[in-house]
Amino acid sequence: MAPRTRSNRVEVLARQQLLASGQIFNASGFAALPDELYLEIISHFPAYPIPRCGDESVNIQAVRDRQITLFALSQTCRSLRPAFLRCLWQRIEVYDGMHTGRGELRRRYEGAAYANKRYAEELVRQLEVVTVREPSLARHVNFVNVALTEFSLDTVLAELARCIALFPNLHTVQLYFDGNYNKRRLVKDTFKNTFKAYQYPSIRNVFVCPVSVMFICACREARFVASVTWRPTWWWSRDIFEIVLNECPALEVLGPFWLNQGDVKSVAMRLPKLREITLDPVSSNTALEFTGDLSKLRHLRTINLRFMMKKYYPDHHAEPTEWVGWAKGILSRVAQNSEDSQEPRKVVLYLDGGTETHFVDLPEEP
Repeated sequence: MAPRTRSNRVEVLARQQLLASGQIFNASGFAALPDELYLEIISHFPAYPIPRCGDESVNIQAVRDRQITLFALSQTCRSLRPAFLRCLWQRIEVYDGMHTGRGELRRRYEGAAYANKRYAEELVRQLEVVTVREPSLARHVNFVNVALTEFSLDTVLAELARCIALFPNLHTVQLYFDGNYNKRRLVKDTFKNTFKAYQYPSIRNVFVCPVSVMFICACREARFVASVTWRPTWWWSRDIFEIVLNECPALEVLGPFWLNQGDVKSVAMRLPKLREITLDPVSSNTALEFTGDLSKLRHLRTINLRFMMKKYYPDHHAEPTEWVGWAKGILSRVAQNSEDSQEPRKVVLYLDGGTETHFVDLPEEP
């Protein structure tokens, strides 16, 4: 008997005869389930979180198992391929600790030059799959989570910029430069020159490092912008604040930046769609008398107040209760001037011992 392979003539003939008879392939069993059930199954697979690039708490093996499972299911039969292949390519990812067909990406265990080359080759390989080999997959890409290195940075970055423009449903991007920060200014200029000719209107969430910060300029429709090292307790780069203030008028969430006296007025003027803002009355130069302009933000729903660092500023006179009362007053005035005045508004107080949520009493509808 001839070996049973994909190219075996006996199998090809049998398939042609089955098609000619009008019979349906995989009409029962797992291969016949509706796409909704496939999506439910996939939702239980772990994925590498964005942001948290390089987070040691992430179970890399579980993430790798997800990729292997999706790949195997997409290769099982023609009926399963469309459902699982598009999920497999929802994410373009290259990060430290990632498992690939050529082994694990680990800069700390390999020579820097060799590791940098492998990072670049893996990124180019993935981009080639979804733009050249199977361009129909480009519309399924939702996430780009990439650690870039010094190896052929000009060429790799140019290819990445070109390919991002081909992903119509891309909504989240994290770009992290994992290389020599002594060349920070040079690399930052490379990012700026590469992306200045592009605009990506579909991108809503952007996470950048101090070197890749200029990527924000290509994402004018971004709703959320932060550092790749984002944590609720950390300050965000002042560079990010200055760029989003000038380049992202659709921004909805403003993180914990070091705000100066005139910054709040600028925020009220340039970020009219802001829905959430974080202030740190303890370690920032922000004071109550400089924050009244926030009442002009008609879409503001949440004010976060951080007092977690007060132990390092024992002489600071900012009192949580005073600021909570002020914030509730701001949100109450916003509600009075808003068409959706009954939508919940809240003040979230972050303290060293935990958090407190204070909801704003809204005026009753006439």
